[in-house]
Parts: sequence; C-alpha cells; structure tokens
Amino acid sequence: MSEAMSTPAVINKAEPALVECGGLGIRDFDIDATAAHIHRGYHRVALQFPDAMLSVAPRVLEALQNALSSAPLALNTDAATSKEVCGNIADLFVLADTSFDGFQVDYVAAQHLDADLIV
Repeated sequence: MSEAMSTPAVINKAEPALVECGGLGIRDFDIDATAAHIHRGYHRVALQFPDAMLSVAPRVLEALQNALSSAPLALNTDAATSKEVCGNIADLFVLADTSFDGFQVDYVAAQHLDADLIV
C-alpha cells in the first residue's frame, strides 16, 4: 500500500505586477526571511518561478543556499518532532515546468519531488 502524498506548504506567492515590470535582481527577493522560514524545519524546498522570472532562478537559488548556511538555526516548533535543526541545509530545487498562467502553484510537481515547502 502506498502512502498518500501530502500537499506542501506555500510561501511568498508572486504578484503579477512584479513579474511584468522586468529587470528583477536578487535584491527584489526576501532571501533572509525565506531562509529563516526554511530553518523552521523544512527539508525539501521547491522554488517555483513564473516563466518570465526563470532567468533569475540560479542567482536566487545560490543566494538562498548561502543564506541557509550562514543563518542562525531555529527551533523546529512542530510538536511531533520537536528537535533543533542542526546545520543540515535543506535540499533546494527549481520547478522549471511551464505553468498554466505563471501564477498557479505547481503542487503536483512539488509532490512528485517530495517537497515539503514551495516558495
């Protein structure tokens, strides 16, 4: 019997106006807050970008990896596990499939990759 896949959590949903303005840089992403959120106990994190923003994905991925490796560690508040996150950097990956309209969260791709968070 196979286990049912759970739906990953989602943070930082993009607004259409941000994507349409073009010329996005790494400063336009809240890397530190996202890293702090991941440190709350997420282990497999899918980064989803609309098609127009895929060109910045490698820089965001690298900046987020750097922030995760240098951010202070947080206590996992999940009562079921209640353990400190001890220096293990989460697995990060970019979902680069073309999405329906650029703003639909791709839960199916994230579930296939066993993500527990979509950014």
